[in-house]
Amino acid sequence: MYSIKRGNRYLLVTLVTYLFGSTLLGLFIGLTKGTMGISLQILISQWGIIFIPIVFYFLITKAPIKKSLFIKKIKPLNVLFSVLLAGAIMPLLSFINILSQFFVKNVISEAILEIAEQPLWISLLLVAVTPAILEEVAMRGIITSNYRSKPVLTTCLISGFFFGMFHMNINQFLYAFVMGIIMCFVVHLTGSILSSMIIHFTINASSLIFAKGALFLQDYLTEINPNYASQMEQAALDPTGTLIQGAIFLGVACLVMTPIAGLIIYGLMKYNKKENILKDRLTTGEVLNLTDEVQVPEEREKVITPSFIISVSLFVGFVVIFEILFPIIVKYTQ
Repeated sequence: MYSIKRGNRYLLVTLVTYLFGSTLLGLFIGLTKGTMGISLQILISQWGIIFIPIVFYFLITKAPIKKSLFIKKIKPLNVLFSVLLAGAIMPLLSFINILSQFFVKNVISEAILEIAEQPLWISLLLVAVTPAILEEVAMRGIITSNYRSKPVLTTCLISGFFFGMFHMNINQFLYAFVMGIIMCFVVHLTGSILSSMIIHFTINASSLIFAKGALFLQDYLTEINPNYASQMEQAALDPTGTLIQGAIFLGVACLVMTPIAGLIIYGLMKYNKKENILKDRLTTGEVLNLTDEVQVPEEREKVITPSFIISVSLFVGFVVIFEILFPIIVKYTQ
């Protein structure tokens, strides 16, 4: 039987697998003296840390895969809406990302640049295709199907919150939270997880292509301007100034593109005849036609369960230790 308790337990297992798997991977990287390439590291983390809990979930629960994951055909216009929405929300996500960098480190920028040096098809497979499938199956599929007794807004907020925690760092948590809410809402509108996969793929692929473009431009400018490298070194001495410039640019882009994103979402609501999806306080089960399943009555379904509390505690503890205390210790022991 689907239930919030089961969904929360799945998240806890996923986070524990992440912590255990990351520790083993870190030890192995140390034993190999850092010779393991970033591509192999990502493959191991994706298929070992994310895929294994998904497999065990379906093996243990015997839940129907297609129905649990909302694997349905998607209308061509919904595909177009999804791609356009992905482009429209990217300035907002990037703005949140750069604001967080005033307080915490961007944990994936170096990895993205390193992956961008790989052939395009390999880079896309690692950064865009696999995450768009596995992460959406986990967050918009398994989690959403277990929150079927809750109002759509509650389900979307939880999906975004879990998606943020899933990344186990403050930097990615903030923009993944917003991204997860939007993608979960789009799944409710289209009835298909393929829509959130398209959004996820488009955003990740665009970020990768931008990174490849930045590398190409950097190499080009270095060739035509002998002083370019030293100029970049000087700019690196003032990271706050660079962040302020980026925040101003992205802030302006947000003012333009976020209202357009709102119009696209409204277009999705109209096209799929779900204009009253929030006004009528419909549940996820009602919107996604899941009411034929036996459910625990909504009043007995509590979001805050022991698994939920433990998951949040693990996330907060991990962040405090590795993003707050550890940098301070390193700073004062050097």
